[in-house]
Amino acid sequence: MEMPPTHVALEQGRLEDLRNLLAAGADVHGEYAGVTLLHRAVGREVDGHI
Repeated sequence: MEMPPTHVALEQGRLEDLRNLLAAGADVHGEYAGVTLLHRAVGREVDGHI
């Protein structure tokens, strides 16, 4: 299964792309490998990437 564009944008720190995807209707609750965008964002913030 391929990582959804929202998760890719977040992982790569492309926050403007993530905002645009969400504004265009991307599923904010969508999961990838059991991880939501919120979980991924919190993980990146804890790691100091955001």
